[in-house]
Amino acid sequence: GGGLGPYPLATSKGKELWMTEHLELDTTWSAVLGTGKEINDCMNAGMNAYVWWYLVRFYGPMSEDGNVSKRGYVMSQYARFVRPGFYRIKCYATPQRNVFVTSYKNDAGKHVIVVLNKSISSLQQTFTITNGSMTAFTTYTTSASKNCEQANDVMMNKGRMTVTLEPSSITTFVSK
Repeated sequence: GGGLGPYPLATSKGKELWMTEHLELDTTWSAVLGTGKEINDCMNAGMNAYVWWYLVRFYGPMSEDGNVSKRGYVMSQYARFVRPGFYRIKCYATPQRNVFVTSYKNDAGKHVIVVLNKSISSLQQTFTITNGSMTAFTTYTTSASKNCEQANDVMMNKGRMTVTLEPSSITTFVSK
C-alpha cells in the first residue's frame, strides 16, 4: 500500500518485497495493459513477487467460465517465461518514450526480456546483450487482438537485435 518504489529498509534487512492484494475492476485493454506496466514497475522497484488477489473473477486472470482473460494473458507474459531460478538483471528500464523493459536470466544462461509498448504506434527498438552467447530470441505478444501469440524468432547480430514492437502491446523475448 506504500506505492511502487524501492524499500531500502526492507532490503537492508534481507526481506522480500511483494506486491499483493490489489483491486482493479476495469477490464478495458488500456487498464489490462496497465497491469503489465504495474508488474514492470514492481520488478524494477526490486520486488520479489507480484501477487493477484482473486484468480477467478471477471477482472482477474481467469474469468468465471474458466477461460484465461486478457489480464491473464498480460500476466502470462511474465509468469509463463520468468520461472523459479530466474533473477532480474540490469537493463534500460525506459529505453524510449512509452517503452518499458525488464530483463531476467537464470544460471543456465537463458535470458527473458519483457517489453511493453504503451504507444498507439508501432515502435522500433534495438537491444544489445553484453556477455551473452544467445543467437536468437523467440517472441510472444499479447495485444488487444493477440493472446500471448508466438511469432518468428528474432536473430541476434553481434550481440544486437532490432525489433518492431506492436502498438499497445506487451512482448516477451525468450533466448534460444
